[in-house]
Amino acid sequence: MTAISAIVGAVPLLVATGAGAAARQSLGAATVGGMCVATILSLFVVPILYIVIKTAEVRYQRGPYKPSITDTPDINPDGTNRTSKEVTSNR
Repeated sequence: MTAISAIVGAVPLLVATGAGAAARQSLGAATVGGMCVATILSLFVVPILYIVIKTAEVRYQRGPYKPSITDTPDINPDGTNRTSKEVTSNR
């Protein structure tokens, strides 16, 4: 809301005519353009960067994947499934 009111307030500078209008128009263009760019950045780019940084933070906190003995599938070397007795007795 604040950015919209600043943009609307600077529009008269952008469309100024008369004596000294060239200076006012350049000031209005810079103000309106800057406010538009800042609004777009704050609405879209900042949240996306936040998500990217939080995802990287979570990923690097866990560390690299290290398989353990318990991660191995319960399959015999010949391709058959182990029974629950075999699995508990082998571990």
